Amino acid sequence: PSAGWLEEAITTYLSRTAIEETQPGAAPWSAPVSKSLPDDAYARNAGTIRQLEQLIGKHAVLAGLGDLLNRHAHSNATQADLIQCWSRAAGRDLHQWAATTLTPANDDGN
Repeated sequence: PSAGWLEEAITTYLSRTAIEETQPGAAPWSAPVSKSLPDDAYARNAGTIRQLEQLIGKHAVLAGLGDLLNRHAHSNATQADLIQCWSRAAGRDLHQWAATTLTPANDDGN
C-alpha cells in the first residue's frame, strides 16, 4: 500500500511546526484554526506525529526526519527507514509504537 498519507502527514506536521516557531501565539493545531488551513484534511494523520513528539520530543522527531533525508538523499525511503531514523534520534526502539500507532487515521487515504 502507498504511504502517501504519511508523506502528507509529515508535510503537515512540518508546516504547522514552522507556523508555531515563526508566529508567536499561533495555534495551528487548534480545531478552529486547523479547519481554516489548506492542509486540514491531513491534520489527523499529522496528529500522530505530534503524539510521537510528546513521546520522544520535538528535537528527536525533527532530527529523525533530518537523518532520513540525509541517509536517503536521491533515493527512496520506506516507512521502516523512517522508524529506524526516529529510533536512532530518540535513543529507543520505536518499531512497536509504529506498528500500533503509525497508520492512516481515516480510510480515504488522507
